[in-house]
Amino acid sequence: MVSFSLAGLMRGRNDEQKKAAQRAKAEAARQRAIAKARARFEKLLRQEADYYQRRIVGTLGRIGFYYVSTRKRTVQTVIITRSFSTPEAHYFRVDTGRLPNGSYLDGLMDEKTLRNLRASCERHISVIYNDNKPEKGFWFVVERMGALRGIPARVSYEEAYNAIPRRGGPLAFTVGAGVNKGWTGTDLAKAPHILVAGSTGMGKSTFVNNVVCTIARRNDPARVRFYMVDLKGGVELAQYETLPHLAQPITTDPVEALRVLDDLLTEVDRRMELIKGKARNIDSYNRWKRSGYIPHLVVIVDEMALLLLNKERHDKRAVSYWAENKLAKLAAISRAAGIHIVAATQRPSVDVITGLIKANFPVRVALGCADNGQSRTILDNGMAAELNRPGRLIFHKGNNYVELQCPYVSEDLAQEIVYGLAQGTIEIDPAGVPRSVIYGLCMEYFEKDGRYYMPQKRLWELVKEMGYVISSERFRLFLQEMETDQFFTIDGIKYEVHGAVGPTPRYFVTCDMQHAKSGEGVSPEHKDQILEGEYEDQND
Repeated sequence: MVSFSLAGLMRGRNDEQKKAAQRAKAEAARQRAIAKARARFEKLLRQEADYYQRRIVGTLGRIGFYYVSTRKRTVQTVIITRSFSTPEAHYFRVDTGRLPNGSYLDGLMDEKTLRNLRASCERHISVIYNDNKPEKGFWFVVERMGALRGIPARVSYEEAYNAIPRRGGPLAFTVGAGVNKGWTGTDLAKAPHILVAGSTGMGKSTFVNNVVCTIARRNDPARVRFYMVDLKGGVELAQYETLPHLAQPITTDPVEALRVLDDLLTEVDRRMELIKGKARNIDSYNRWKRSGYIPHLVVIVDEMALLLLNKERHDKRAVSYWAENKLAKLAAISRAAGIHIVAATQRPSVDVITGLIKANFPVRVALGCADNGQSRTILDNGMAAELNRPGRLIFHKGNNYVELQCPYVSEDLAQEIVYGLAQGTIEIDPAGVPRSVIYGLCMEYFEKDGRYYMPQKRLWELVKEMGYVISSERFRLFLQEMETDQFFTIDGIKYEVHGAVGPTPRYFVTCDMQHAKSGEGVSPEHKDQILEGEYEDQND
């Protein structure tokens, strides 16, 4: 027989209530402390912003950005219309519509003006203005901490990877984080070639690792293949020797590199003949084709200078003579064929980055350079000469020059990603399954079985049989993206992706809903479910 005391139970309950009240009191005190600290920090930011705003307006007035109206007996100065602050920097927008008479934006952007502002505020000050988007305004950026310029000092690779839009292309990757941690990315398929240059130790290898790891994680080996040329003895790209996306072993000899360029030029001719009269580029051809897939080829060249630099450049027997012409020709004609080049060098001089090379590499990435001459060789301006932090770069595309911090990809992280891809422990991103493969499988399934719907589980099994490593949940998310898109058409037949009702719906693909509504090829017990979007595979 078990006996107990009611008073003891009451004391125990009271003790628990007291402990809960103490925990609630401690949590409330912690929240009040956090709120006070946040309020103090916001007050500090406002005080700093007011101080720097007065400094900027006063300094601009002292160096000549003012106008004295003798008629109205007033002094017109630069007006700040808006400001905001972050933990990294203060931002001040200038009223460009009411500048003092005789003052111009070029004068505000001049290096001498910025030098005076930096000396007055004792902080690094830069300018944000885009000629292509003048509605965003003209901004002065005052950094709060050394060498930040309103840009993060370090960027995590996983953050950059997750910042890629889900609807981004298979060759999309994040270049880096800019002012106020705004992400900037590009698609190598649209670039279509990138030239990377900068001084030794400024982050070229990190940028190349970011490109290779991101594209490899987002694509199956059947979709993207890599050709790698490492002319530094094979030490820079050694971690990719076991990458399943490699089309051939890494090339380390300049003469062998010439043979690789010859093979790629031959491949360009073969692909152009294949798509001639059928499509404009390899992506359109893959969508048009029912089965099979022609992969994109990404060529990585690390130390381009050892391939192009030679004292006997004009000697036809020299490697550099043929290398420059072959590389420029490949860059000029390979976009439609789905071949893209990422070339890196630590010697940004005119004998390496020639006019022929620059003309065929429209996208350039400049890291820290030793002087203005090297920066002008890459970008045609001196912006890269001011970069003194590893990973800080100038991204040049079209007429835009954007300063960014590149995601940091260490050698150990790159090796871990390559090992995971080789062992199958890292799943390919859903974007890595070509939609043309989905379309082709549906087409064959419909023609073979005479039905007009394919359940999610059966489609997933067929995708796995083709060698794609993707979980059922990832594949469901992939179909969910396809459902939000418009229908797709193959040979004049309309296909659509539909989801069943529920929090985690099972999807299925239908072929020409007019046939489905008429009941052709659809079992009677499933006809109503298909029309209402409630069909599920019985074996799933």
